[in-house]
Amino acid sequence: MGVDERITADVVEQLVWDDRVDASTIAVTVDGGVVTLEGEVPTHTARWAAEECARLVTGVTSVNNALSVDVGTGSSQSPALSDAEILLEAERALATSAALDGHSILLSVAAGWVTLDGSVNAYWKKTHAEQKVLDLRGVLGVTNKVAVVPTESVSDDVIAKGVMDAIERNAHVSLDDVEVSVVDGRVILDGVVPNGVAQVAAHNAARHTAGVQGVEDRLVVSYQM
Repeated sequence: MGVDERITADVVEQLVWDDRVDASTIAVTVDGGVVTLEGEVPTHTARWAAEECARLVTGVTSVNNALSVDVGTGSSQSPALSDAEILLEAERALATSAALDGHSILLSVAAGWVTLDGSVNAYWKKTHAEQKVLDLRGVLGVTNKVAVVPTESVSDDVIAKGVMDAIERNAHVSLDDVEVSVVDGRVILDGVVPNGVAQVAAHNAARHTAGVQGVEDRLVVSYQM
């Protein structure tokens, strides 16, 4: 079995294992370590989960996620939702999230596309709000304009140290492979990591650090046999 064939088998096995994904609707091809995912999934969460599954497999250098999301076509079994109905569901989803309690997020919907506005005090809460809305039936996509306004001012140097310390504590990524810089609260990750697990670990270290207002992930995966 060649390298790409083995990677393909491992990605398929990972998709079958992950309960968030219906692997029977996803076609996997691999060329030189680059995975392409094609097919249709029911939610944006399933689409992201499938990509995550692929990135975590040994030998994968990048993932081309060509999966489409079935948001409902207006059939009798899955009637299309109006913008007003989507707005109501989105407001309910955010209002019931404990992570967003006390935050004011404004919503608008046009032709199935949701726009988020307002502010939160942590970057991970911004991405959390987007994920909550993307999961809803009928949502075609999200424009996330939510501003991150930390409760306390944190200097770029302190943020950078927090991210680097988190990476250093993580067993899945080495600080030797990742260069961390911070400009006006925005973390920039540069470097070459050996696999997707390391890339995800570094990204999450930045995403969850206090004071971070955004993350730019420039990390390159360079798997060596």
